[in-house]
Amino acid sequence: MCKIAYFLYCDSIQPILATSPPNTIYQITSPLLALTPFHIPGSYSFAMAFAISGLDAAIESSSLRVEFYNPEGGLVQSTGNIKTPIMEDEKSKFFPLDFKGIFMQMDMRNVTFETEGVYSTKVFMNDDLLGEYPVYVTQQRV
Repeated sequence: MCKIAYFLYCDSIQPILATSPPNTIYQITSPLLALTPFHIPGSYSFAMAFAISGLDAAIESSSLRVEFYNPEGGLVQSTGNIKTPIMEDEKSKFFPLDFKGIFMQMDMRNVTFETEGVYSTKVFMNDDLLGEYPVYVTQQRV
C-alpha cells in the first residue's frame, strides 16, 4: 500500500546538473513551517517536495493528484490527475516494496491567498487520499 514517506514545504527546489548518474539532483532551498506573502490578499510562490513509498515505479504506473485548499476548505489549486511514469531505478531494484517509490517536487507559482489561516495540501494516489499537510499562511510582518 502506498504512503507518504515525507512531505515538505519550501521556498524553491532547484535542479543541479551532477557529474555522475543520476545526472540531475535537486536542491531544496529554505524549508518552511509557514508561508509569508508580502500582502494578503495577494499571490505568493513556493514549492513542495514529497516521496511516495510502497510503489514499484519500475513495473506500475499510477495516477497522482495534488490539491491545495484554503482555510474554509475551498479548492485553490489542483494538478488534476497526473500519470506517473514507469521508471527503472538500479539503486532500489532489490529493495523491499515498502522502500520503493517515487520522489516529487512541485512549484506552486503565483498562488492567490485571500485570507490568513491554515491552508492544506492533499495528496492522492489512484484517487486514494494518502495524506493532508497543513501550512499556516500569514502576511509578512516587518
